[in-house]
Amino acid sequence: MAICLTARDPIAYSQDLRVRAVDLLMRGISVTQVSRGLKISRPTLYRSKQQFEKTGSTAALKSVPPPQPSKIQDGHRFQEFVDCNGDQTQQCSSSTVGWGESSYN
Repeated sequence: MAICLTARDPIAYSQDLRVRAVDLLMRGISVTQVSRGLKISRPTLYRSKQQFEKTGSTAALKSVPPPQPSKIQDGHRFQEFVDCNGDQTQQCSSSTVGWGESSYN
C-alpha cells in the first residue's frame, strides 16, 4: 500500500503534523511509509508514538533547563553580609570586595 502525503513544512514538526503522523501509525500504516510520506525521521515517529501511548498527547514536550548550582557557598557568612549591608546597593557598598567580581567593578 503506497501512500502519497505531503508535509506543509517538513522541517518544523507542527502539532497538526504530529497528530497526522500518529493517526496514520495507529491506523496500521508502517513507520517507514509514514516517514517517507511526511518526511519525518523514523526515530522521531517512534518517539511521537511512544509519547502518545504514554501521555495521550502529541504536543511537544517542554524543555526544562537543569537546575543551576548556587553561587553562594557559605549561607551563614552571606546572611551576615546581608544583615550588615542590606541597606546599600552593589554600587555603593565597599564591602563587596570579599564576594568576587561584580558588574559594577
